[in-house]
Amino acid sequence: MVPKFRAWDKITKRYYSVETWHMEDEYVDLIESNKSTADPNAKRFWRRISEVILEQYTGLKDVNGKEIYVGDIIQPVSSYIHLKRGKPFEVKKESYVYGKLIARHISDDVSIVDGCYFSNEIQIIGNVHENPELLGHSMIKIYQKQPIQAEQFNGTTDSANRLGVEWEDGNGFIGDPSYTPESQPCWYIPEDKFTVFGYDENSIKPDDWIIECSGNIRLIMTNNEFKKHYAELPVIPKAVADWIEECKQKHISIGDMLCSERRPEQMRDWMALTPGTYQFDYARYQKYQELVARAWLDGYRVEADE
Repeated sequence: MVPKFRAWDKITKRYYSVETWHMEDEYVDLIESNKSTADPNAKRFWRRISEVILEQYTGLKDVNGKEIYVGDIIQPVSSYIHLKRGKPFEVKKESYVYGKLIARHISDDVSIVDGCYFSNEIQIIGNVHENPELLGHSMIKIYQKQPIQAEQFNGTTDSANRLGVEWEDGNGFIGDPSYTPESQPCWYIPEDKFTVFGYDENSIKPDDWIIECSGNIRLIMTNNEFKKHYAELPVIPKAVADWIEECKQKHISIGDMLCSERRPEQMRDWMALTPGTYQFDYARYQKYQELVARAWLDGYRVEADE
């Protein structure tokens, strides 16, 4: 099999497929992921090796037929009913062994192999760059690099319907010998619809936050935990968020993104003018320049979502 690679672009914070790796000149030709090399409309560009993280295809596919790469986060599942078993783990260079198996851990001298799974026993649930929270890493490092999609559950039927939360009546009663805390009535996110990671498995309480990761993966956080990690993210209007994303898609630099001549009129007015007037406000302009720069570098929350 000819080695195949994907690249995590450190600049745009996105994945691309590698067309050609110029080893001697230390750069790679990249193409949009999921695009055919024969497609003339596919976006192509090059990056220095130092500007990307190259991850090799293992030659294996998960239970859903998706190609498994180094850097993917995978969840062991039952090969028949696809229920989770065990904790997710990262695919590393040394993880795939014997041509068909993925190992949770292999010692340096290959004398100890921990947790081997056939490809039909694992499901890709994310990757280490976009979803490190799935491995229990610091939440600050997750969303300070990209915008978040999250909503707070308020315990109402409308909120439950919108977020896909369901109610479990439970069974037993306090004083009953068969009664356990797990049998109490509770709100929960059904695991047959979503892959759920929470502080109390898939149950959720009013005021908890649901964070949408990639695909149908959801992360549950308490209100205090959410505020602790995300309260400092800058809040910007949707028009500004759209401009930031457009610039990143087109590989426009942060300097050009902030350039007054290139910014959309709505963004220029928001940054520079006193609200309700056409008066230039230098202090506001300076403050909002820094705010937009932080949003570009660290991620943001959209004002309309407040």
